[in-house]
Amino acid sequence: MCRFQIYFLLDSYMMNPKKIRKSKINRFIQDGMSSLLKLMNPRFFPLLSKCLKLQRLCSKNTSSSQPQIIELSDFPGGVKAFELCATFCYGITITLSANNIVSARCAAKYLQMTEDVEKGNLVHKLEVFFNSCILSGWKDCIVTLQTTKPFQLWSEELGITSRCIESLVSKVVSNPMKVISDNRSNQKGDIEEVCTAKRWWGDSLSKLRIDLYWRLQGCKRTERSANSS
Repeated sequence: MCRFQIYFLLDSYMMNPKKIRKSKINRFIQDGMSSLLKLMNPRFFPLLSKCLKLQRLCSKNTSSSQPQIIELSDFPGGVKAFELCATFCYGITITLSANNIVSARCAAKYLQMTEDVEKGNLVHKLEVFFNSCILSGWKDCIVTLQTTKPFQLWSEELGITSRCIESLVSKVVSNPMKVISDNRSNQKGDIEEVCTAKRWWGDSLSKLRIDLYWRLQGCKRTERSANSS
């Protein structure tokens, strides 16, 4: 497992989030037992205001005048996931896709970026994106499931894995030809004919981990049995 330390030296761009640049964030990755976030000054308010986890950690050591070092043990998603969350806190547009939605969602859960802390917080935004964009697409569901491997416990707890599987099963059972048609229309150039829907699903779903594949097959049988009864 990769272990690292993160030091954020935040200075002038704190006063104007639109001026944020990656060059302003100095990251030193080295061996260690946990992630460390070094808070250099009180201008961290935008970050703290959205992250209940950081608020609680900071409140434990308010008497010292020295810069605080906050320990983030087992932070899911590593540097990239934290940087995405921090970028959101400072009002900068973040880019989401099936490739990073899982790590972002787990990181936001860890930092407790919920509606109870601030309206329109990251957890809510990610849930809206996940439900409206990821679950609506066949390929996006598959890619998302593929990225759950490093976050299996988190993904199960957050319902990411189960919701993706249920979405795929629903598409196969309710309107299988539409799934094929939609994915064909997204391809460029000559399209190889698919002999049967069953073969196409098999080829597509074979990209999943074996445990997810058999879990999906079990859900599909259950769904079909329920529909036929």
